[in-house]
Amino acid sequence: MEINKLVQIGLEELDPVLKNPLDEVYKILIEKFQVSKLDILMNRSLEISNQEKEEYLRILSRRKKHEPLEYILQKAYFMGMPFYVNQNVLIPRFDTERSVEILVDYLEKESYHSMLEIGVGSGCVSVYLAHKFPQSTFLGVDISEEALEVANKNKTDYKALNLDLFQSDLFENVHGTFNVIYSNPPYIPTSDMEDLEPSVLEYEPQMALDGGLDGLVFYKEIASKGKKYLDDNGVLVFEIGIHQLEEIKAILEKEGFENVSYSLDYQGIPRVVWGEWRGECYV
Repeated sequence: MEINKLVQIGLEELDPVLKNPLDEVYKILIEKFQVSKLDILMNRSLEISNQEKEEYLRILSRRKKHEPLEYILQKAYFMGMPFYVNQNVLIPRFDTERSVEILVDYLEKESYHSMLEIGVGSGCVSVYLAHKFPQSTFLGVDISEEALEVANKNKTDYKALNLDLFQSDLFENVHGTFNVIYSNPPYIPTSDMEDLEPSVLEYEPQMALDGGLDGLVFYKEIASKGKKYLDDNGVLVFEIGIHQLEEIKAILEKEGFENVSYSLDYQGIPRVVWGEWRGECYV
């Protein structure tokens, strides 16, 4: 079948349920059949085999049910790099790249050469940073063994030998101290979970989304316990949800963190909050 006919079929199938069906059609064809957008636009008579057509129709059927395309393709891009994902981990978000920029700013300083990530998920943050800073050491933990399987695959794919990954409920199995601790914990209040889009609520792991009654449960615990695992002059960095800025700044200040700061994401929404720790470590 000619590729232009596959484009038309995709539009007919996805237009009733998606906002940008043409973009999705292009993504599917490019990722699954190794063609370029230019091929699709300029070589519209390009032939696709019957086997490829059937695979394409199966993808369209799943996408019509709001299953995220990243799970269907088992690939998500983060910081311009492809990462393996499945339904055991959250799909990396573009907004999280702002967190990475803050982390890079610290890790580029001479005295910052180790980082712990709490809730490593797919591993995209720690793997990217371990790849970028091969002389630094990284540790990523997650309560989910299934998530760690995904993170380990990404670690292996990028040969991030300076990254260790293991199972831990927050700091339960963590030993030692670090210059940087980072977490993008579950932060959606339980009462708001039912308002999430179907593609999120029905497919992404709820344990990675539900932040308790006020959405702040994990921030409080990580800030309280995390300072024990920070070196003097270390920093604790959080990604946060909408409308949580003042509450999380207050949590950090209450726990004794200094120079508490924040940064906006690319939509102008407060997305990253961090504080520096001046006390002596006592692990």
